[in-house]
Amino acid sequence: MRAHITSLSLVAFVLWVPSCTKAAPPPLAENKLTSYTEQIDRQLLDLENQREAGLAKYHREPRKLALEEATDAVFLRRAYLDTVGHIPSADEARAFLADGAPDKRAWLIDKLLADPAWAQQRFQQLASLFRVQDKVLGASQKSYIDWLRAAVEKDMPFDDLVRTLLTASGSLETNPATGFLLRDHGWMPATVTETAWAFLGVDLVCAHCHDHPFADWTQMQVYQLAACFGATKVTVGPLESDESTRVPKKTASPLFPGGRKVGGTRSRAAAKPPPPAAPNELWPAGTTQQRALREKNLGADEHLELTDVRGGSVLIPANYKYRNANPGDRVAPAALLFSKSETHNAIRERIRIGPGDGRSLRADFSEWLVTHEQFAQTFARRIWNSLFVAPQPQSGIEPLRDAINLAAAERASMANMLCNSGCGAGPNADRWIFALPVNDMALQKMARLLGSIARETRFDAREMQRILMNTKAYQRTAITLPMGEDLVFQPAPVLRRLSADQVWDSLVSLGGEAALNEGVDEEMRFTRDLPQTPAPEHSLRLLGRGSRDWPNDTIAPISFGLTRWMMNGQPVERAANVSSSTLKKLDDLFLGILCRAPSSAERTAAEKHLATEPDDLPSVAWALLNTGEFLFVQ
Repeated sequence: MRAHITSLSLVAFVLWVPSCTKAAPPPLAENKLTSYTEQIDRQLLDLENQREAGLAKYHREPRKLALEEATDAVFLRRAYLDTVGHIPSADEARAFLADGAPDKRAWLIDKLLADPAWAQQRFQQLASLFRVQDKVLGASQKSYIDWLRAAVEKDMPFDDLVRTLLTASGSLETNPATGFLLRDHGWMPATVTETAWAFLGVDLVCAHCHDHPFADWTQMQVYQLAACFGATKVTVGPLESDESTRVPKKTASPLFPGGRKVGGTRSRAAAKPPPPAAPNELWPAGTTQQRALREKNLGADEHLELTDVRGGSVLIPANYKYRNANPGDRVAPAALLFSKSETHNAIRERIRIGPGDGRSLRADFSEWLVTHEQFAQTFARRIWNSLFVAPQPQSGIEPLRDAINLAAAERASMANMLCNSGCGAGPNADRWIFALPVNDMALQKMARLLGSIARETRFDAREMQRILMNTKAYQRTAITLPMGEDLVFQPAPVLRRLSADQVWDSLVSLGGEAALNEGVDEEMRFTRDLPQTPAPEHSLRLLGRGSRDWPNDTIAPISFGLTRWMMNGQPVERAANVSSSTLKKLDDLFLGILCRAPSSAERTAAEKHLATEPDDLPSVAWALLNTGEFLFVQ
């Protein structure tokens, strides 16, 4: 029977392809909002003109982007997906399309950002960035998850959130915010590596274990960042003893900063023995015993705990191979330098070295981080990317159980290597789109503009999203770019596939939770009620939800496996059946699934099929769900 309706699906897809190529009053004052949006749009057009001029200079074909304003239907669907995470209902679509008010788009943005579902969408973004998992060492992270969710719902400014996460002490039972620093079982080099990426957009993965010849950062800098947590001990249970009140001393600088050793590696025998560690200490101890502790599951009466002590230090490991330090040397805390105007001395004045408790050292570090220009730009650019850019999908991702289990095993293996001073960059699509050329002044100017707006709005993610959604750039039809083209700061959103959560929640919203659970093996609930890391064979994982071994490892694959799931998956089947029984008219079905009325060709094809199969409206719904128009954000 589905064969008879295939023509409808093909007509809808063919008609869609050309188009994709081409509440309360807002808290911000209207003139301020307009000023921000105009600055962004003006800078984006300047960027586009410079790109075109660059192509002409080298006698290359112009880009010829069709920068057209999106239709109300396209904007409506995009706005819902980017705020509440699912498509609008037929009634919501009908009401918006019939509204003739000139400011209805701004009104819709305010309404959606005030919806409690926006906070759930924002929480999922942060959970992916922070690598939140349901369990760490077998211990439930529910208190941390609930705390983070509540912080988002209360609109905690992002800089305050980061300060809280980086200075939290105690255990999950006494202070759920410790979940962020306890995520890596107390191995702080891994934690600071991902902290630098999450909050500064700095990729230290290679530097975690060696000095890469083409990287900006060194292994020593990773240990210096980790040393900012050297006076904070991570233990299994309460700290049993603390005899390490040593004061870190400054290590000798090399003649040429960043210089590599030439010749053979240093003998392991030359390494100084590490100081004795408490039997339950995970950090800063780094012995084999502690590594084994980091891999064991905690007992029912055990927990991880952060304790701030006086003194404490991080030691250079025995396998360190560069001349600027010897194995066993103590590492002095230091932050990263981003420009020539910054100096180590200025940073050291802010991150105090010497006797003192670990909390004050971490407070100095977190204050340096959240007040840095790079922090503001990274915060703003992550919100920009969520609205304008799709992570690059990996090739060859198939929904076969063996392939999924293999991918999960590979991710776990790489994460384990990183946690044990190994090397390996994870499957992090986010890193592929975040690079910003240092010598491109136009891109740097745009980044600075977004960073300044972030600071002026006091790191309010909701307000930052409101500003970006009110720009002319966001309200244009999505564009497509040639393979390999720069994805940074385009004048319109890039055509992207719905995320795993958006596909899932849209299917749930079409049929309702209770109805979809009937006859479906998987628990069809909104993603806010599902585990953070579902089993590898779960549909959310097939759709691209990551394992949270790496920040933002959720991707949106396009593969034969995705096609098979959309055509044969039980959730899609149930969504088609339930939506067709609820939306009994053809126009309502199109509004409920595609947010628009059917074209004349689509109406003819559907009515021709229904003339021979009057009760087969579910096949029409199934065909619409299997179009590119449903699966992509135009």
